[in-house]
Amino acid sequence: MSETIEFEARLIFAAHRGCGSVITTWPPGTGEKNISQCQDGRYHVTLTPIEPELKPCPRCGGEMYLIPGEFGTSCYTRCDQCHARGPLCDTYKEAVEAHNARKCPELDPCPHCGEEWRLDRSKKLYSARCRGCDHRTRKYTTLFGLVADVNRRA
Repeated sequence: MSETIEFEARLIFAAHRGCGSVITTWPPGTGEKNISQCQDGRYHVTLTPIEPELKPCPRCGGEMYLIPGEFGTSCYTRCDQCHARGPLCDTYKEAVEAHNARKCPELDPCPHCGEEWRLDRSKKLYSARCRGCDHRTRKYTTLFGLVADVNRRA
């Protein structure tokens, strides 16, 4: 988890058509009164990481983001690379815990030498290379297809 970040910022309210929220609060509706009562000007801002932190995507290792559900009453996680989506949850904490509990299927050892595989991903295709004998798999469009085929052959 990263450390607390502190800085000074100038707050400017731009109330014109097409300007969305500059600051949003979680859960929706909390803190809005305090933010709207602020005046234009300089403020000391402290950003503190929220526990627990999102783990990387279990499918591809990409960065995960929290996405608000419809009407701001729920949320889910989504990967920025493979677009894998976590379950829809009622709270931020539930969505993070549900995502962090997900497991990526594991590859059986290489049938040729017994060593572990190293996953490769390029242009949305998955493949694996043995760390011991450099044996390579064919390319797959999904990680689950790669894992199923490699484990079936092992």
